[in-house]
Amino acid sequence: MNEVLTPKQISKFKITTRLLMQEAFKKGYKISYFKSSPSTLSGITRCEKNGRELFFRSTLSSLTDAFGVFAAENKALTYSLLSLSGVSTPETISLGDGQSVEYAYDFLDMHKKVVVKPANTNHGEGITIGVTDKVGLKKAVDLARDTGNGEVDVIIQKQIEGDEFRFLVVEGKVIAVASRRPPQVVGDGKATIKKLIEQKNQDPRRGIKHTSDLTLIDIAEVRKVKGEKFLMKIPLKGEVIAVLDVSNLSKGGEAVDFTDKASPVLKELAIKAAEHCFLGIAGVDIMTQDITSNSTKNSFVIEVNLTPGIRMHQFPSEGKPRDVAKIIFEAFEKTSRPIGKQLIIIGRSERVILPDLSSIKVPAKIDTGADWSSIWAHKIVNDNQNLNITFFGPRSKYYTGKVHTFTPKEYSITRVANSFGQKEIRYKIKLKILIEGRLINGTFTLADRSTKLYPILLGRSLINGKFMIDVSKGNPLIAEEKARKSALERELRKYNHKGITL
Repeated sequence: MNEVLTPKQISKFKITTRLLMQEAFKKGYKISYFKSSPSTLSGITRCEKNGRELFFRSTLSSLTDAFGVFAAENKALTYSLLSLSGVSTPETISLGDGQSVEYAYDFLDMHKKVVVKPANTNHGEGITIGVTDKVGLKKAVDLARDTGNGEVDVIIQKQIEGDEFRFLVVEGKVIAVASRRPPQVVGDGKATIKKLIEQKNQDPRRGIKHTSDLTLIDIAEVRKVKGEKFLMKIPLKGEVIAVLDVSNLSKGGEAVDFTDKASPVLKELAIKAAEHCFLGIAGVDIMTQDITSNSTKNSFVIEVNLTPGIRMHQFPSEGKPRDVAKIIFEAFEKTSRPIGKQLIIIGRSERVILPDLSSIKVPAKIDTGADWSSIWAHKIVNDNQNLNITFFGPRSKYYTGKVHTFTPKEYSITRVANSFGQKEIRYKIKLKILIEGRLINGTFTLADRSTKLYPILLGRSLINGKFMIDVSKGNPLIAEEKARKSALERELRKYNHKGITL
């Protein structure tokens, strides 16, 4: 079901997709849309220009690998990964299938106030904040399970005090920061809250959910949550009334830009959270008592979103608009590939041969979230002219002990971000690599991969336009991965005081 689009036809799409389509048209791309069904607008956008093509779905593209999708779609796993990586998260427990709400009573008694949410919630659906008693806890758990898209697992967290901010991370950089506040009205001393909502909904920028710059405030939802008496109240002149407790834009919430005020320390925290959830593009929600603070002491990552909406940054109610659609589409362009060229399908890991080093097959991990490929360099000696390298390590079955020499023309120096988001200076070399019968010239950074399961990592710059990834295929180190997972689970048991499970 492929539909070729004109600029006039994109108005029917949700605003994030529409803004990215507009960027594509500005750059001269031909756009087509592949629907997942004839009755919905769910699908994938294809952009074509100069014999190349790229694909995206909202802000999701091949910049994010399959592990990122898996990690972000289950919040229990997200919190496990973040906690293990040293990223501050609220104390959390999970209620699984068949577990009674009574399991969480001690957690509630300990923390006094908690937040309850489905493990796979989006746009604030099924979330209850400010739960303080057992009756409220049971009601909140039932709501979470009813709205969890078939998911029975429920997350319960200590409620963190402070203000919530969305950090938009693209390719390891924070490009925008915004806060969201609940939908609110300002009293005039005469009109009821219901009338004030109706007046606010007259703003032509407001539409249904994610179709417009701003969202209509749903009076029926306010009535359901707050009651009819609340709607009939007449606020004092100048009195600000929050009409819902959630700040999601899809519920009528409003955005305020804080990009220039957010501290570098908190921006690094958001970058670290995105990287440890394997996300090339992410919306990281941080609760903090001070957005300008150069400390993370009172700041916590409470959500990591796979497909963050961008209108809060593009069209804030207050503050400077940020043209994030332009930046994101420029990132998408890095994923483009030749049209009609047969791409070889590879899995999440492969056995490769490096003819310049030996004829031995070496396991390599495929990571589309990484820009560059890297190889384990055990020993590097720069004699002020040539670079002398011993690959792999003495305990590795792939170690030969042979020293390989590279002249100044055959190596360079670059700066790359490591797995912790820190910038490192590394040497960069060219090596021939044979993957699934295809010989190509690859660029590799030299790294200490002695603690990594795979001695070689193949990144986006080597894969794009040459291979397609199917994570169900490949030649993984199954036994080694099982052992690594068991070690990870043992490590996570150290966090039992948080109730976190993998």
